[in-house]
Amino acid sequence: MRQSSGNLRSLLDDDKSDHTIYITTVAVIALFCVFNLVQYIKQRFFPSTELPPDAAAALLDNNFLRYLPGWTRGDIERQLKHAERWNCVICGFENLVDTLQCHLCGTQSSVHVVVDLSNGSSDATTSAPLATSDPLSSDTCCVVVDLPHESMTHRQQCARSRKKWTRQRCTAGGNVVWQFHHATKATAFESRAHVMQLVNVGESHDDVTMTWTPVEMCRGDETVLGTSLAPPLWADVLHVTSLPFSDKYEWFLQQTAVILHPYDTHRLRFKCHRQDVATEALGHLANLQGDHRCATARYEFDGEFAIDAGAVQREWFMLVAQALMSDTMGLFVVASRDTHSYYINSDLSNQTKTTEYRAVGRFIGRAILCGQVIPMHFSPVLFKAILGVPVSLQEIACMDPQMHRSFMQILHADNVDEFGLTFSAVESDRFSGMVEVDVIPNGRNIAVTQANVADYITCMTRYVLLDRVQAPLAALLQGVYDIVPPELLLVFDFLELELLVCGLAYIDVHDWKLNTMISSNLQDTCVHTWFWEIVAALSPADQAKLLQFCTGSSRVPVQGFKGLTSYDGNICHFSICGMAYTPGAYPVAHACFNRLDLPLYPEKALVEDAITALLQSDPTGFNIV
Repeated sequence: MRQSSGNLRSLLDDDKSDHTIYITTVAVIALFCVFNLVQYIKQRFFPSTELPPDAAAALLDNNFLRYLPGWTRGDIERQLKHAERWNCVICGFENLVDTLQCHLCGTQSSVHVVVDLSNGSSDATTSAPLATSDPLSSDTCCVVVDLPHESMTHRQQCARSRKKWTRQRCTAGGNVVWQFHHATKATAFESRAHVMQLVNVGESHDDVTMTWTPVEMCRGDETVLGTSLAPPLWADVLHVTSLPFSDKYEWFLQQTAVILHPYDTHRLRFKCHRQDVATEALGHLANLQGDHRCATARYEFDGEFAIDAGAVQREWFMLVAQALMSDTMGLFVVASRDTHSYYINSDLSNQTKTTEYRAVGRFIGRAILCGQVIPMHFSPVLFKAILGVPVSLQEIACMDPQMHRSFMQILHADNVDEFGLTFSAVESDRFSGMVEVDVIPNGRNIAVTQANVADYITCMTRYVLLDRVQAPLAALLQGVYDIVPPELLLVFDFLELELLVCGLAYIDVHDWKLNTMISSNLQDTCVHTWFWEIVAALSPADQAKLLQFCTGSSRVPVQGFKGLTSYDGNICHFSICGMAYTPGAYPVAHACFNRLDLPLYPEKALVEDAITALLQSDPTGFNIV
């Protein structure tokens, strides 16, 4: 009996042990599931902005994270919200007080306008800059006054017209309409403006053409895509449009932060060969579908070892942009040698390259979305076409001043018959040579006379701005808006859009130095002083090359040097770190983190020799971390 009881007790103990093991197993599985669920939620809704562990370890070993303050471009704008600024008297753009010349038109900060109240005339003189912490106050003389046309540069002349056409809400009915504004009285042809819009002509969403509609017949509440925004959205958009550029840019960054998918959720990788970087890039961009169009990407050059922590991305954008603008690609040509601006190549063989132009548009859209500035100096006409702003004969003056002068000569000629003109134009064809093209049906057989010369100028304006590049232009616009919603861009004028795409037009060494962090062993040293003296004495081209060597890009961001970034839009200050000098030592750049390691040279001549050697080398390529 005692033995039977012992067996029962043993069986009960075994059962309890099995039950405990079962409960423990279930608990472990449950904890594992909960852990994975938490990780998924964290990655999906609270994505990490940290670098991958292997990359972070390598960077920490070199102390590269020291100058990553954890800010974004939006944080920079919020910090500068109440900063002191001066208003450009030529174009009205508001610049930070430390800026030496206007970011839009290049006017020096020391230029202001003296108004002769006795006769109402005005003149531009050099004096102290107009500065204010309240750029919109009425007592800051921020009104752009009328100056002699011949006294301004070509860029200043275009900049003065950036607010010539704006959208306004009518007090009666609340409709959105186009409103003409200008400091001087409009000529007949300036007010005879047209709007270019995309319109669908087939069953497919991609079957589009472009219309040329008189501005008085065009609805102001339609975007360049021909779509209408809801009235409440228009109210917000028009409010943002009226704000200074800094506030617009802050709003724009808030919107794009929602559109750009983080790398944790939508992984996109561009791998290209350097010798075919543009062709391969266009192929990648043309094949992007759905959410991957706005996915955060990593970039890699075949055969090169580098962690893309910013510089590889910047160099990829720069190299692709340079290749797209080259004669070899043939997509764009110089529209004006005076301004070195480009427009779509009107060669007839380009009319079928819609896939390539749409990919170019996506490239531009992704550059805007990712905050990358690129050297694509388009004619103001192209930026206006992207925004859907009304255009007229005056736009040809910004694109090709010589062509505009010819048109004005024809328009005001006493006897236009002497020119022997017809309603046709001559275009080049890569395969057929020169080809005569009618600008109206049977135009080559219709002579231009004093009675129809105004119609001729109107037709030629349409032909030059739209008809001869209609298919490529439509494709490029489609590509831009495959990436960026139109309502996000239409708050900017055409020069502000150029600023978003191209960045600052020049390198301000004062701003560069002001926003540079230096190591303690460089402070108050001659080497630090010598470095900036040498940089200031360089030509603009050499300054750009040095900047490219140090950061991976020759362009300065919209926010100046305070807006330099590392990866995924995170601010990374430019830094110079002193290193021990050994004979024959050269500076070393860590472009992903905008850092230059500068040997503590004993003589200024050695610093000059070292920088000269850098400028003579190829600033591109990644073979070491």
